[in-house]
Amino acid sequence: MKNNKENKRDKKVLIGAISIAAVIAAGSTFAWFTSTDEVTNRLTASSDYGVSISEDFAPPEQWLPGQTINKDVSAVNTGNISALVNLELEGALTLTVEGDGVAVADFAAADVATYDELTAAEVTSLQAGGYLAYAPAGVTTTGDVGTDFTPAAANTGLYLFRREITAGATPTYDYSGYYFDGTKYYGLDTIDNADGGASVDVIRGSGATPTAAEIADIKLRNYEDKVVPADDSQLTWDYSKVASDNVATVTYHPTGAADTTKDIVINVNLDNIGDGTAADKWQYLADKGFYYTNDVEPGATTAQLVDSVALDDSVQAGAYQDMKFDLTVKLNSVQVSLDNSQNEGVDSASALGANASATNNGKEISVIQWSAT
Repeated sequence: MKNNKENKRDKKVLIGAISIAAVIAAGSTFAWFTSTDEVTNRLTASSDYGVSISEDFAPPEQWLPGQTINKDVSAVNTGNISALVNLELEGALTLTVEGDGVAVADFAAADVATYDELTAAEVTSLQAGGYLAYAPAGVTTTGDVGTDFTPAAANTGLYLFRREITAGATPTYDYSGYYFDGTKYYGLDTIDNADGGASVDVIRGSGATPTAAEIADIKLRNYEDKVVPADDSQLTWDYSKVASDNVATVTYHPTGAADTTKDIVINVNLDNIGDGTAADKWQYLADKGFYYTNDVEPGATTAQLVDSVALDDSVQAGAYQDMKFDLTVKLNSVQVSLDNSQNEGVDSASALGANASATNNGKEISVIQWSAT
């Protein structure tokens, strides 16, 4: 079926928090046919075959949970031969995440770059209680020191400040603190602080001076970069809602599927999904991708498959510090077959890893229904 479009969408390159890569599988044919009777007649066929991905995308400066970003993806026939088309989706992540932390006793000046350096405002916030409850050996100043307290350059180590939470005969306290290396301050992480807050790290819910065991549990916050490739076992695709909700979901499970607190969930919103009974739709086959239910005539563009991408609003704070998602759209295509009467057919469909049956309107294909091999 012919469906020439006058306007083609500009292709744009993903350079922000999300990046989109298009992998194009195309080919060409060039053949000579010769027949001999009493004289030699040479028949020559030359063809320009090409199918590529067309996209309309404006990357955001920052991608937030719950935010949907428009991203239109379709296929366009740039050659002069009709084609059958298949699209597949893959994803990869590049993350900066909070590490396991480093025990205060193991701190080394050479490791400074891996820790979370605090701003002056964060240091003041940590000292908001104004009561110095713990300091390195050699520091004689304890008790109420106010928020203007400044450690001496020679007194490196752990400082803990107590703040009163509940007053009365039996007051309760929280503790916060930092590690001071002589010039800079570094945030602390503890086994009790699940939210990973940057300005207040509570190590004890109530009481007075922390015990030696509690101090031993205190760790310096650090961060690490991780690359999660498309074939990583912790990165899974779910296509179960393609037919009902027009969405495919990719989920990163850094701590296993049973623990969702650190999950990163990305929804790829789809459009023009069909079951093979109507033309110009995308039919999904499990483990094989999306197949177009019509041939793509020279100069024509398919209906779009990808409509937008969204960072699911279930993603929790602390799942990542920085994240980039690469959505790879792979295009596979094969030329339409022709019989001796120049009727279009789908005998070549097996090259795309599936079976196909076509309904024709005259010589032209009108609908293609796909099925697994």
